[in-house]
Amino acid sequence: MHLHIALNRRHESSTRPLRPDRRVSASAAALIAAASLAACGNGVPGDVVARVGQTAITKTMVDRWMSAMAGGRDGPDPSRQRDQTLRGRALSFLISSEWLIGEAAAEGLKVSGQEVERRLEEKRDSFPGGEAEFHEFLETTGRPVADIKFDIEAELASSRIRQAVASREPEVTRAQIAGYYRQNERRYLVPERRYFDIDNLGSKAAAGRVKREAESGRSFAKMTLHESLQRPGSAADVGREKAAIERAVFSARPNVLGGPVRLYGDYSLFEVRRIVAAAHQPLAQVQSSIERRLAAEQQRRALAEFARAWRKRWIARTDCHTGYVVPGCAQYKGPAAPEAGI
Repeated sequence: MHLHIALNRRHESSTRPLRPDRRVSASAAALIAAASLAACGNGVPGDVVARVGQTAITKTMVDRWMSAMAGGRDGPDPSRQRDQTLRGRALSFLISSEWLIGEAAAEGLKVSGQEVERRLEEKRDSFPGGEAEFHEFLETTGRPVADIKFDIEAELASSRIRQAVASREPEVTRAQIAGYYRQNERRYLVPERRYFDIDNLGSKAAAGRVKREAESGRSFAKMTLHESLQRPGSAADVGREKAAIERAVFSARPNVLGGPVRLYGDYSLFEVRRIVAAAHQPLAQVQSSIERRLAAEQQRRALAEFARAWRKRWIARTDCHTGYVVPGCAQYKGPAAPEAGI
């Protein structure tokens, strides 16, 4: 995922008052007016609709990414609600990508051209039809190779930022591991397990007759099915018949013929042979998994905190023109957008 955060300082032009004795010619005034229009992106070189620091995002770029996101269909129609939504997605993507690339560079994590080329080769190789199929994909989606490289650079920048933020976190201590184990002992409780033999008989009457004969001392044929059950925390998520056999097995005395119990159309007799009592897994056995869990939680919190501050900085440096204001622009005044992470 992209980080929705920003970095380069916004370009702020400053104007100094002209000296009283200085005169501006009509031609110079016209040039100044043209330059002002160019800076605003109104029918000018680059057709700028947004700026992230010193980097311009043009209408042409937005339209091209809209087309790619729509699967390569022909030009967008601004009058269609779907295209308006798609335009917002395309611009948000371009803005957040610029944030990523700029922040990586500022943090000393800049992605090199060689790295981008290597990843591009990997993407080419992923197409079964090779180079021909790759170029067909570009033509279908209307994307130049430069757009693919841009996407790759942002993806690599995001990965580096995540790794850098995670690496700044301190290692999980033994005291933290032990504390978590104490607070979550029930998580590491292995429930009681019962091993039993079971035999299915065709009817309740047949099962009752066999049980009476066994209780009167007659020999009972050795059961052929050997099963085990772990004491369930709740029978709410199992079928009625399975719940019945679980209740019967966990209420039975060892080495005593039990049943009959209805089980999947048959009537079953069973005998509990062995009971393994419930026990807690020792800390030494689970400390590695606890350490991984705590480290992951710690990194998630760090990334979320970093992303909030980072997003705030980048929004202040992102200017968008009327009609192209999306969450992430300094001009956005709408409802708060969901916080985005890396």
